[in-house]
Amino acid sequence: MITVERGEALQHLVQNARCLLWSARVEEREGRMVWQREIASEEAAQRLLPLEVGANETYDAAWQRSFHPESRALMERKSSFALRSGSNGYAQDFRCLDAYGHTHWLHEDVSICNVSPDCWNLSGVCVGIGDHKLFEERANLGVALEKVRNAVLKMDAEEDWLQVVEVVHCELRMLVVYDFCGVNMVNRATGTYRAYSLVGSAIEQSPTMQTIPPVFEHAMETGETVYRRDRDEVGAWRVVEEQTDLQSIVDTPFLGGTLVIGSFAAEAFSPVDIEIVEQFAQVLNEGHRRLLDLQRLALQERQLIQVQRLELVDQLTAGLAHELNNPLTQIMGYAQLILRRNPVDEYKQWVEEIFRGSMNATAIVRRLQLFAQEQSAGKQVIDLSDVARRVVELVRHHFAERGVELVDELKGNLPTVFAQPGQIQQLLLHLFNNSLDSITGSNRRGHIWVRSHSTGQHVVLEVRDDGSGIDAEQRAHIFEPFFTTKDFGKGKGLSLSVCYGIAREHGGEIYVAKDNGQEGACFVLELPLATGKDPNVALNYTRNKSEEMGNNGK
Repeated sequence: MITVERGEALQHLVQNARCLLWSARVEEREGRMVWQREIASEEAAQRLLPLEVGANETYDAAWQRSFHPESRALMERKSSFALRSGSNGYAQDFRCLDAYGHTHWLHEDVSICNVSPDCWNLSGVCVGIGDHKLFEERANLGVALEKVRNAVLKMDAEEDWLQVVEVVHCELRMLVVYDFCGVNMVNRATGTYRAYSLVGSAIEQSPTMQTIPPVFEHAMETGETVYRRDRDEVGAWRVVEEQTDLQSIVDTPFLGGTLVIGSFAAEAFSPVDIEIVEQFAQVLNEGHRRLLDLQRLALQERQLIQVQRLELVDQLTAGLAHELNNPLTQIMGYAQLILRRNPVDEYKQWVEEIFRGSMNATAIVRRLQLFAQEQSAGKQVIDLSDVARRVVELVRHHFAERGVELVDELKGNLPTVFAQPGQIQQLLLHLFNNSLDSITGSNRRGHIWVRSHSTGQHVVLEVRDDGSGIDAEQRAHIFEPFFTTKDFGKGKGLSLSVCYGIAREHGGEIYVAKDNGQEGACFVLELPLATGKDPNVALNYTRNKSEEMGNNGK
């Protein structure tokens, strides 16, 4: 009687408990674990985890369907290991989706009784741990996001962005199970993107891709996550560089691109997973802002260094010109005195060469003085060909020593432009040096042609070389800050972006002309005509030209 009462009480407890009790027989057949499970009370199980059970199925079948894909794979691995290792039990936490689409966290304790080497009897109990697990997940998420923010705060240079991406991957994989993770940096202005993904134990940066995939565009335009749930949807939004065996992919937008995770299983990610990825993307917004600030700061520092160097050149040039003028004046004076005394023909020829050399040296000093003055001058009406010709004469000898000939094809009497002569000279020096590096980098001699002409509204200056040239991909990014075609450590990628800034500041344009089958590269500078500018500025320009011609004629 007592036994019957206890049995009834136990049955009542099982039927009314808020838990899921089960027993199972498991056999290993041809390397597979075959389960025969029985639920103790489906009524109690429904109270714990309400599921929609079909007319011809059991609660256990519905329960198997409810497992989150990530949890199912982990549960299968854990149970198989416990059975094959001879363990007497195991415990695990896993996720299920109920009949209403809500996620439930369950904790399961399983006891194992070994019947034979390939047969086991199991009994298990599952209880809900939703509140506890939710609190734990939120705490872990908060810590992970804080680590990413710390990585952002530690960014001191553009290269530190790789460290941020690595921290994102390390922290995100502790919260979401995935097979692939990456960050796509999208430049919508140029229509290109660059991917950062974990390969082995290091973050790998892809080359710049020329076409932004529609899925990235859509995510960034709408600000909404794109979840490709299965192989068909992955194929519909196909990105060429993606792993072909991924069956579900999540692209979450941030200011600079998308944060992407992928899985080899279909329907691998839950709404909770996507929400976690979206919170990581919010922190990446902070990282992207910091990255842009660092890029702007580096450009400003570079420009400041350039200005400081030019100021130093001004000071050195002025001092050098002053020091050279005195001995040159003495040499020229004594040469003139000797010539007035009619020396014999043999000595007269030598003295005339001394005098002509002194005159040439004086002209060089004068050009240096003009160059220094123009660096500090404001905008004025100038003849672009004259400014370019002075730069050509300034560097011609240096370039010739390195096997590169500067060819002057500059036209005279062109319409004037309103510009700061020092900045135009700086732009031309950058273009000349860029062409010089292109030619000498191929270990050969070459030429740089400098041409000018006018159109209806612009004066055009062309700098063409017969160097290694610029391919289509490079042409799309050639004026971007920090973009360089030179070997690591040989270029900072700022000179041409400075040229672009100078051209835009003067209301003009600079671009790379299409090759049209020609060797090398051709940079084209277009500046608007000086029509309608202050006549006093034009008068100053005429006066300066007259002074320059007068000095050269001495």
